[in-house]
Amino acid sequence: MKIMGIGNKRDIVIPCDTAAALISLSDGNAVRLFLFAATEGGEHDKLSAMQTLGLSEGEYRLALAALEKAGLAEISEPEQKTDFSAALSAAERAVGRMLRRNETESLLAVLESSGMSPGAFAVLLRFVLSRRETFGIGGRSLTVAQICKNTAAWVSEGIYTQADADRYIAARKNLDREVISVRNTLGINITGAYELAVVSGWVEDGFNTESISIAADIASKNGHPSDIAYISKVIRKWKDNGVADPASIRNYQAGLERSRAQRETAMARRNGGKKSNGVPTLSAAELASIAETADYLKNGGDNSGI
Repeated sequence: MKIMGIGNKRDIVIPCDTAAALISLSDGNAVRLFLFAATEGGEHDKLSAMQTLGLSEGEYRLALAALEKAGLAEISEPEQKTDFSAALSAAERAVGRMLRRNETESLLAVLESSGMSPGAFAVLLRFVLSRRETFGIGGRSLTVAQICKNTAAWVSEGIYTQADADRYIAARKNLDREVISVRNTLGINITGAYELAVVSGWVEDGFNTESISIAADIASKNGHPSDIAYISKVIRKWKDNGVADPASIRNYQAGLERSRAQRETAMARRNGGKKSNGVPTLSAAELASIAETADYLKNGGDNSGI
């Protein structure tokens, strides 16, 4: 690291604008690191600085990032030159303010423990903000906890490098085109992150706009127009039964209709059957059908056809 705006090792001169920038720093370790480097002629050895100042690796990197962001240092290590500063800037844009010291430390700890490159993190976080704006929920800032949760989710999907992040973003953009089609075609309101996650989940599970439209029609016929929870119930039943494309769904629904018609016929025969001492006389087949109907109702059967 090379310190900017000072004289030589023997005679340290700190200009007023440099002093003002130092005063504005909230990280005391950054000021101490600056002064240490100044006593070394503007450049220093990392391990020597950590030992002299009693800094951990994380504290050293935070101080370094703060100095670079303030324009008070140039970082010579290629892998550290702008990455963490870019990650920090992306996080601050997402939160809508400067991060507190403990928040910055939490963010650095997550990045270091996850193994995700700061560059990939910055790209992904910018994509999240852009995606929220696309769906009309961009006015809501994220918390540091939400950012950390997102980072863990990205790592669980195998995203570590910027190349991984680019592939992930390309796939999400393709998915989002279908989500937008669902929203525009069916008039489903996506007013927050929850609705966006639910509708995205339908598409990720292999249900296209036409399939979701069938679910929306079923919901509407049963008194739940544009009800995301009810549509999800329909789709979940289809998913459990291994159907997703429109043709398979229509065949599945037709089978349910036939089964319902058979149950209704059995019930009608029961109601019109001969009685002995006031008790209907039923065949074994009729009794089996009634038992099937009772089991259907017990398990939450309704008029939705699901």
